[in-house]
Amino acid sequence: GRSSIFVNAIGLAPSKDGVYTSRTEPGGSEGDFVEARPELEVLVALLSTGPVQIADGVGFSDKALIMRTCSEDGLLLKPSKAMTAMDFSLVSEAFGGAKGEFPARSEIWGTYSRIGEEAWMHVLAADVQNATSLSLRDVLNVVESPPSSTNATYLAYHVPDFDVTRIKVVSMPFVGSVVTLPAMDPLDHELWHFAKVLPNGVGILGELDKFVPTSPQRIKGISFDSSHVLVVVVGFPGEEVRLFFAHESAGGIDISEEACVIGKQGDCTIVVH
Repeated sequence: GRSSIFVNAIGLAPSKDGVYTSRTEPGGSEGDFVEARPELEVLVALLSTGPVQIADGVGFSDKALIMRTCSEDGLLLKPSKAMTAMDFSLVSEAFGGAKGEFPARSEIWGTYSRIGEEAWMHVLAADVQNATSLSLRDVLNVVESPPSSTNATYLAYHVPDFDVTRIKVVSMPFVGSVVTLPAMDPLDHELWHFAKVLPNGVGILGELDKFVPTSPQRIKGISFDSSHVLVVVVGFPGEEVRLFFAHESAGGIDISEEACVIGKQGDCTIVVH
């Protein structure tokens, strides 16, 4: 979060120590250890853009949780840069009277994934002390060389417990648009993503069963015209990749799902009409 600002600025990849993927880790040098929030620990390791070091005892790894970080062959699906504390949260701590010492401190971090000319933003909120408004302007600032202005609509989306049927999508049509991060228990967190609505009304939400649904390690190319979106994805031959899309209309936002199977050459193409 904070230390990653400096490490990223000098061209290094930050790294987290080993993580447990299960709550209970019996035996070992620490005795019967209880990891209170394994999902958050694994998520922070991935978003550091460094290695994800699984430290479970033999037989105690949570495979489903580990697979949210990578493709079937173990390639980490990372953002384009390490996640760092967002500017507005640091300003609030310095000048706004926000509490600034752990654990009485909100952790609101941001990063992005760049694919071609498009960028998707990702925001991790943990231990939020008070309900906090997060503006599109703040989110766009996590991108290196962010646009000075934009007329594009963005979609903010959050998938509780990776259950797509519970997806929350918020339209953000201008830079002053906000989503509200709720006050949280110290053990809770939320992961939000932000996708631009393309000129044809489609937003690419990505692979919603992964921590980073639009990783440049997964999506290699995007093209579109007035009626189609074409997405080239890569992975392990035989691996099925499921992408989700949002369609804006006068009646609201509809979500669709498309899938393809990675071929022998290591890629496949999804076309949305």
